Amino acid sequence: MRKYYVFHLRRSSYEAYDGKESSLFLSLQKLRETKGYAEGLSLYNQICDPFDVSQLQEYFSKKYHVEKKKRYYFVDHKYDQTYLLELNYSCLVLLTKENLPNVFLNLSFYSPYLFVCDFENKDYFWLYDITSRTRKYAYNQV
Repeated sequence: MRKYYVFHLRRSSYEAYDGKESSLFLSLQKLRETKGYAEGLSLYNQICDPFDVSQLQEYFSKKYHVEKKKRYYFVDHKYDQTYLLELNYSCLVLLTKENLPNVFLNLSFYSPYLFVCDFENKDYFWLYDITSRTRKYAYNQV
């Protein structure tokens, strides 16, 4: 099972960390492990922008004809994939058995500044790199 965290980076963070993905991954891992609320919030605000959860709920309700909620369980029969997506202001959490679930394509329309981390497997990548046909992609590992 893969547990992906999707972060919406500030444009300035994207520009600063483009080409330095391992440093960004380590910063986000530090953020995840931070115990102090004020310290964690400060670090988050320096790197990330919050998600517009209502916009994502609207998108999924129209695309999949489901009610607006915080958690979505998707069964994609076309690609034989299932996943659970949790919408949070701070990040999106995706549980799946797939390395590259098809829902990544849907999420890529939200912003070009999405960074995906699987902290357990130490994988990380720009979502744009994975979904764009113009750029080659590869998994990164710490």
